[in-house]
Amino acid sequence: MQHFNRRAEWIWRPRGLTGVGFSAAAPRLPEETNRFVYFRRVVEIGDAIQSASVHVSADGRYQLFVNGQRIGRGPARCTPAWQYVDPYDLAPHLHPGRNVIAALAHSYGRNTAWYELPSWDHARAFG
Repeated sequence: MQHFNRRAEWIWRPRGLTGVGFSAAAPRLPEETNRFVYFRRVVEIGDAIQSASVHVSADGRYQLFVNGQRIGRGPARCTPAWQYVDPYDLAPHLHPGRNVIAALAHSYGRNTAWYELPSWDHARAFG
């Protein structure tokens, strides 16, 4: 696995997931539980491109689309202590002119990291 050390931004809808955390006492906001959010961007491409790399991850799940075709979903299975990003090359799916890049993100609205974490390893992940 190649390390990805570039500047990235976490994106979500404007209100975000305020108030939902790793603590068992963290409040659950009903409007934030089991939420799907659709992101869509139209991009204009002048000439054919050689590569267009993106690295995608999600706290819950995601599906990535280019021009109406699903090209990936994830995140890839991993241990919650080390969340990876899924690399994609969008170039084969892009063409000169108008292109649509979209993602459907699913947030459970609660901490699910411990679901797959061995009980003996909770301290490392949660302190």
